[in-house]
Order: sequence, then C-alpha cells, then structure tokens
Amino acid sequence: MKHPFTPPELNTPAFHALRKRIGGQHANFERLVYGSLAAFGRSPELMFAARYLAHVDLGDEERIGQLFADADSWRADMGAYLTAVCSLPPWTDLLGVLHAEATARADRDARCQHFTPSNLSDGAAAFSPSRGETPQHVMDPCCGSGALILAHLRRSQSVAAMTIQANDLDPLCSAMTALQIHAGGFVQGRQFPRLVVVTQVDLIREYLETKRPMWMCERMSDEDAEQVQELVAIGKHLSQNKAA
Repeated sequence: MKHPFTPPELNTPAFHALRKRIGGQHANFERLVYGSLAAFGRSPELMFAARYLAHVDLGDEERIGQLFADADSWRADMGAYLTAVCSLPPWTDLLGVLHAEATARADRDARCQHFTPSNLSDGAAAFSPSRGETPQHVMDPCCGSGALILAHLRRSQSVAAMTIQANDLDPLCSAMTALQIHAGGFVQGRQFPRLVVVTQVDLIREYLETKRPMWMCERMSDEDAEQVQELVAIGKHLSQNKAA
C-alpha cells in the first residue's frame, strides 16, 4: 500500500497497526472478518450477554476449520482488531475502509459496492425521530459494511431496545456488518441490541423466498445468563481436573 487515505476518526496507532497487518490483501481481510465472527459465535464469554442462534455461515465446516488452523495468526488478527475497535469512538466503521483497501476497484464496481461515508450515514440517521426507551427497528437491505446501522447505534439512547435487520448480496459484507455490531457492543461492556438478524440473499430475485439467517443473536435474560455462567464454570472445572 502506498500512503492510503485515513479518515480523521480512524487516525489511531491501533488502527494503523491493524491496517499494516491486513496489508491491503483480500485474503488477510477475509480471514480477519470471517475468523473473528466465527469466534464470537463460539465464545462462552460472549454468551453471558447474548444468545447466538446461528453463527456465520461459511458454507461448510472444512472452511471454518481452515480459518482456525493457524491459531497464532487467528489470535493476532482478533487481538489487533479488538484493540483497534477499543481505540476508536463507539460504533465506528473501520472495516469499510479496510475493505476498500483490500478489494480491487474493478471488483467493487462490478458488485456496485459504493459504501456510505460515515458523515453521510450520520446525516441519514439524524432523520429518524428519537424514541427514548421505545424499541427501535432499523433495517438496511444493502448493508455493505454496516455504516448506516452503526450510525443509528451511535445515536440510540438505548441500544438494548433496538432490533436490527441487515442484508447484503455479498456474504463478506453481511459478515462485516454482523462483526462490527457485535465487536462494538462487546468492547463497550456487552451493549448488544435486543435482536440482530443478518441475512445474505439477492433481495431482487429472492424476495419471496425464506431468508435463512447468516447471523442471528438475541439478548439473554439475567436468569439465562447466570445459568450459562454456571455451566461455563463447571466446564472449566472439569477440563482442569481432566488435564491434571
């Protein structure tokens, strides 16, 4: 990469370190997004606040296994990404910028992928009336990196009351949106929306067909969360005894 443009809101050392790790390579970016999202879907720690009904659909278990084959690389990806998210204001769209750097312009044009800039997303979200604690439903049928949804999350007075539906024809875009919603909530003390459903379909051709979720999550009740914590603690105790 030759001196890529950095939006002012992303100008942190942690973001630049993540960008350097991706190196403008599409394969590295895809590994980061799919690997991190799959990891979130399998994380007992994250289950303390949210119930995952489906994790990212990568087509088959073999591909999921390939993403986790190199444990050191995967952990470094996840660590660099979450560090970058922590270094930025809540619900910042950082994956949209990295996607543009890691994807050829011709490929983006062929898919009609022209992501909404953050300032325009903020302007669009400002037209939505403030509803206080009333549940707010947000839908984006062509979500891209999730910029418009993230703008609504930035403006929301109660993230926990929100219901989100997102879709994109490109599975990588659907995965980016799901990851940015959940990574953002995770680093802010598990501030998750009430329900998130992300699908990956061609809405023009398949609008009458059943839309299988690529990613779905709902908030847990306090009672369910306590039960999960107890089960995780029991599992750790048993695994430690077995190792001994």
